[in-house]
Amino acid sequence: MLQVQTSATLQAVELLPQNLILFDLGSTHALQVIANYDDGFSRNATDGATGIQYLVENTDILTVSDDGLLTGSRLGCNHCRRYARRSTRQHLG
Repeated sequence: MLQVQTSATLQAVELLPQNLILFDLGSTHALQVIANYDDGFSRNATDGATGIQYLVENTDILTVSDDGLLTGSRLGCNHCRRYARRSTRQHLG
């Protein structure tokens, strides 16, 4: 594995899709997280090993794995948010 160090700063994190409806109980969907940096490059940051953490408001309705796999458990509405681990654990949206 090639490792590259950069001084680029994380500017924004996008969670895709922004809106999602799971129609069947037990159905799943893989989220995608794109990290955008100030040097113009973007990186797939979906994997939990990148430092992204996922949070759902009601785990009775929806669960999310460390790697962004959503699973519908019950009928209802829910929101999923993503966080990036930094020294300050800043909330990114």
